[in-house]
Amino acid sequence: MKIAKLVCVFGLLLAINSLNAQKYIHSYVTDRKFSHPEDLFGYTFIPGEMEFTDGDKESLDAGEIVFKTTYQQLKVRGMRQYEGNYSVISTNAVKYGYIMKLMDARNPIDQGHLKFVLDDNDNVDALIFKKSRETQEIIFYQEKISSRKSEQEEKYFSDRGEIMLLEADSIWGETIKPFFRSSRTEQDRIEMKDSISIQFIEDIVVKTKEKPEEEEEEEETVFENTEPTLEEEDDPFNEDMEEDEDDSDPFAGRIKKKKKEKPVEEVVEEVIEEVEPEVVEVEEMGTDGEEMMEEGGKKSKRLKEEKDPKVKEKREYKIVVRFTRWEGKGDEAYQKEVKLEYPIKSWKKRTSPDPNDKDTRHLMEFSSKPNSILVYLDENDTISQIEIGTVTYYLRGF
Repeated sequence: MKIAKLVCVFGLLLAINSLNAQKYIHSYVTDRKFSHPEDLFGYTFIPGEMEFTDGDKESLDAGEIVFKTTYQQLKVRGMRQYEGNYSVISTNAVKYGYIMKLMDARNPIDQGHLKFVLDDNDNVDALIFKKSRETQEIIFYQEKISSRKSEQEEKYFSDRGEIMLLEADSIWGETIKPFFRSSRTEQDRIEMKDSISIQFIEDIVVKTKEKPEEEEEEEETVFENTEPTLEEEDDPFNEDMEEDEDDSDPFAGRIKKKKKEKPVEEVVEEVIEEVEPEVVEVEEMGTDGEEMMEEGGKKSKRLKEEKDPKVKEKREYKIVVRFTRWEGKGDEAYQKEVKLEYPIKSWKKRTSPDPNDKDTRHLMEFSSKPNSILVYLDENDTISQIEIGTVTYYLRGF
């Protein structure tokens, strides 16, 4: 009987660990580049293999160990022997990449480190973790993305250098599917099943008003672009960072992530459009010919002297962000679709005078509430990133 109980308990623990592992996805070497030490902060590393000092290697399930970097702390979750919050003393560039020096806040003398080993493309290939002075270094390797998944993502996500905007107006009608996003203290990779998109929509509204004596109601027809339905999966990494949910924040309902505001450098301004798109009035002439109608065997003339209706054509612009998020807990959790619309009144383009700003050489600012939406272009006038509120979306290959 006791053996049966132990087997049941052991099986339950395995099931719980399996469910927890399924909440995570391995981080890949090519997910993003780390050109500066500051790029590390807010990133979550989920390695797929570990190597001991004697050369033995061991495969890791997704979420079996997780490294989350912040400005002040390194948070390690998963393996009990390494789990904990370590204070960050400093993060510096070295020959092989970066080194983050760590300290136990309860025992400042007990110090360790986390090394970030970069490849030739500034991607983090491996993490070398030393918990304290007395422990040995352990190497954790990030996963390499499979060719099949890489091909699928290449077809799905928007790539840097893909969408060129030689004219400011050419952005309308475009749909961007970002690959990565960051906020104030959080950054994460977007999966295909997250289905996040940013649409730049131009609507043509036609209003027709008949002559007063007809006493007919004003007709309004809106021709609107077709918008796909999107889905996003929950990311349950950090229970300590929950905040109140807010439909205006794509991170709400996931990790409840804090956000990162990106400073905009002083630039030279080139105005493309500064005023609200004007209403264009077009007068359409009525029929000059005579339209004959048969009434009681007699034909009468109609509309000959009737005044022509006036047709007004107005163009309206908006940026639409679509995503889904998980709400509720446990068996009551469900996915909620969210659609955020930002009406645009005007837009203008700025150009940085610094030739070294290759990735963000041009800036298109779209006037909206509560904040303007910023679209960054590289030196070749192709979209590289989009900033909406305190969330920055990056195209694949940044």
